[in-house]
Amino acid sequence: MDELGTGLLTSWWAEPEDKEGYSVYTGIRYDLDDLRLKLGLEFNYGTKNWISFTTADEFYVSKLATRGYVAEIYSIYDIPTVDFSAWLNKGFVRVGYKYFDYEYTGSGSWLGKPEKIDDIANDPLASQFYAPDYHDHMIYMVVDLYF
Repeated sequence: MDELGTGLLTSWWAEPEDKEGYSVYTGIRYDLDDLRLKLGLEFNYGTKNWISFTTADEFYVSKLATRGYVAEIYSIYDIPTVDFSAWLNKGFVRVGYKYFDYEYTGSGSWLGKPEKIDDIANDPLASQFYAPDYHDHMIYMVVDLYF
């Protein structure tokens, strides 16, 4: 427990108990070699007690640390390089969209008891310091250059 009364997936008034959590992650990608393009679709789901070892690579929380559903669609374009340096220089442009549908609070955090977001308004003991998000949308573009 810390000074605020929160512990690993628990709060100070909760009885200690065994907890289980898991995540499912799957996806598919199709390569269009003639166009130097790759199209992908990914999906993941994390349960109430899911904790991840990932860092926050998204604006708010890592998609792999989400307690709920995340769907992502993306395309990757290989930037053409000069033939004599193609083995050394590479570049990619990735454009995509992610949809986050949170079911429980505390995505990406190990501390505090995860609460079902729909039940927070009805239980004063489940109140949160910040109002939790139900859904997030993210549109992104990433340019990777290797030289």
